Parts: sequence; structure tokens; C-alpha cells
Amino acid sequence: MTDYDPIAIFITWTVYGTHLQGDVRGWKRRRQGPQTPQPLLAHWRSERLKHPVLLLDSSKRTVVENEIERHGQHRGWHLWAISDQK
Repeated sequence: MTDYDPIAIFITWTVYGTHLQGDVRGWKRRRQGPQTPQPLLAHWRSERLKHPVLLLDSSKRTVVENEIERHGQHRGWHLWAISDQK
């Protein structure tokens, strides 16, 4: 291990339509950083989604978790945790 090798990688993502610009949970504008909640913007964005919001049920979450584990094994990474926040 060199001084430049990361000791951990934190990967997170949301699924389509669940965390829009203006969201009350917080959001970021590119090159401007964190922004305050803007409910009207969030509503405007939600009205313009091209597809229904995608929520993962238990079986879909299992598929995602298995793929994360498989990919980590392929890369030789140690998986410390998978969080299932809804």
C-alpha cells in the first residue's frame, strides 16, 4: 500500500425520482455546493419526471446487494457494510 492508495471507498446512489433538486433533505447544485430546500423547485421537478419513480422492493434490493458483493469480489475489495435506508 502506498500513500496514495485509498483505505476505503464510500459509494452511494439514489434511484430514479427519489431525490430531486430542491428536496427538503438537502441537495447540491453543480459547482455551487449545498443548497437550501426549495419545495417549489422539488414539486416542479417531480411534475416533469419522464418515468414513474422507481422504488426497490425486497427482491430488487437483494439483487442489487448481490451485484455489489459480486463486483467487490471481482475487484478484490472487502465489503464492510451495505445500508438499506428507505
